[in-house]
Amino acid sequence: MKAIFKRWVLPAIYVLLLALFINRFVLFQIVVTSGSMSPTINTGDHILILRHYVPQDMRTGDVVVFKNEEEGNRHLVIKRLIGTPGDHIIFEEGNIILNGEPLEETYVDFCDCFSGEFNIPQGRYFFCGDCRSNSKDSRDYSVGCIAEDDILGTAGLRIWPLSRFGFIH
Repeated sequence: MKAIFKRWVLPAIYVLLLALFINRFVLFQIVVTSGSMSPTINTGDHILILRHYVPQDMRTGDVVVFKNEEEGNRHLVIKRLIGTPGDHIIFEEGNIILNGEPLEETYVDFCDCFSGEFNIPQGRYFFCGDCRSNSKDSRDYSVGCIAEDDILGTAGLRIWPLSRFGFIH
């Protein structure tokens, strides 16, 4: 009995503890349930999210996962970072002017003609989906700017479907 414990049970416990550590502190997986990031990320894609990030090092264009509370339900959302604390954003008929400079967005598909202006407060971040016409994001009053504490990590690797396996850009 002691040999079985040493040979099977103890290694299984170590593997389980290692898996829990990795999931809690290094990375976790999400399954995308929305088409708002299409064509970059599609509904049903499985994405590994890296927990190790420094909010101050995040840059415009990073794909990020954050918690969002909508109608009392907390859920995970994946969107592209557009603005960081202190930024001034102007939307003019589908184009973005970030701090006075046009933002080049080769990843955007199905752009809408949204117009608006935003000043990003300290400790908050502004996110949009790549499929702007199908994205409920920071442009919507019910979502708004996301608090730094609600950011969980950056998208790292698409692991499913295998035909689209690769790093997220």
